[in-house]
Amino acid sequence: MSLKCLFGHKWNGCKCERCGAIRDEGHKWVLLDDKCIERCSACGKERRVEHKWNGCKCEKCGVTRDEGHKWVLLDDKCIERCSACGKERHIRHDWNGCKCKRCKVTRDEWHEWKLVDGKCIEKCSACGKEHKVEHKFTPVEGKFEERCSVCGTEQQMEISAKKVKNITDQGILSEIVKNDVGGYDAVMVAIQKLTNQEVLAEVAVKARYDFYREAAVKKLTDQSVLFDIAKNDESCDVRSAAVEKLSDQKFITYIAKNSENEDYLRRVAVEKLTDQSLLASFAKNDSDEWVRFYAAKNMIERTLRRSVFNELLKNADNEYIRIAAAEELMDKNELKAFLFNIMNNCKDAFVRIKAAEKMQDSAVLEKLLLDIAKNDSYYVYRSLAVKKLTNQSVLEKIARTDVSEDTAGTAMRKITNTKILEDIANNHQDANRRFIAKEILKELKK
Repeated sequence: MSLKCLFGHKWNGCKCERCGAIRDEGHKWVLLDDKCIERCSACGKERRVEHKWNGCKCEKCGVTRDEGHKWVLLDDKCIERCSACGKERHIRHDWNGCKCKRCKVTRDEWHEWKLVDGKCIEKCSACGKEHKVEHKFTPVEGKFEERCSVCGTEQQMEISAKKVKNITDQGILSEIVKNDVGGYDAVMVAIQKLTNQEVLAEVAVKARYDFYREAAVKKLTDQSVLFDIAKNDESCDVRSAAVEKLSDQKFITYIAKNSENEDYLRRVAVEKLTDQSLLASFAKNDSDEWVRFYAAKNMIERTLRRSVFNELLKNADNEYIRIAAAEELMDKNELKAFLFNIMNNCKDAFVRIKAAEKMQDSAVLEKLLLDIAKNDSYYVYRSLAVKKLTNQSVLEKIARTDVSEDTAGTAMRKITNTKILEDIANNHQDANRRFIAKEILKELKK
């Protein structure tokens, strides 16, 4: 402190007139031009003052803020500009499909696709974008090729059962079958579509696999070819299929007489036989019970016919034959009593169910099925009964509690209430049972 002001300053506002000392009060504030700042004319100190806002811009100093803008939409753009400060912002597009009505920008959705003539290309009528579409291939006659009906593109045909269903060209179908093209499903479909008897005969005789030969045989009509196959094919199933297609009695007679060691083939032949003396011989003397039954069934002579049926009814080892013989011999009441006895006493559940079905009493059948499904110790029998059951509450109980996953799965496939299946899929304590239920639900959604 100066000695001049030893006993006190002489203040003029913020400044001492004697020593020039400054204090922060009594300033003489003067507003600076084009600024929101005031300066003391005595000491030069500055301070900020409040802006005078006009929207986003201060009228005094011109500084801006991000509020109070005066937005103006720019022509042909989805942009607004502030008329005061020049700030810009994007606004929402006004979409018409894939294109904005204002700014014409495009997006990759909601296109207006139209097929281009002669091409497998679709073009958007709004923005011009193009994309390829699936070809519509159809087989080229006589070739393992297919051509697009729209654009004409050709390619090697990939053979599948689905594609074979659309093939009508017998030449192509023949090649598929002869060369085993496309695998089992494709070849089997091709055989079903074949009409050329020569090709079918060739397949029936020469095909490597017996299931192909059998399928071809079922479409054959040539009796000589069928007879040759019935005599010589290595597969019993193929020979039997050939006999079933035979209508010429001399061929049928030959097979019936010369199939001593093949009971099933002899059964098929005898079932088609009409020669009464030969039928009588088979009915009286054949070692196979079914052959004797079919022979008797085709006989016109009533006495011998009933005699054979009576003998089979008393002595046949096969319960199915006894049931069949009973149907031929008994009246309605007698047959019902006979079937009821088998149903209650036979150990074979297959036979018991067959007997119940023959009774044509839905209540009796349902009761038997419930008993087998719930109580039989053999899961195969339980599954058989479940397949024929319709009672939903019983099916649900079996699905949840049966010890066999096979029987439980069979029950689940018979359940019509998807909520029950969903509960088993989500909450059953057994993981395998949950998995089975989930797989069934997937199948139902397809």
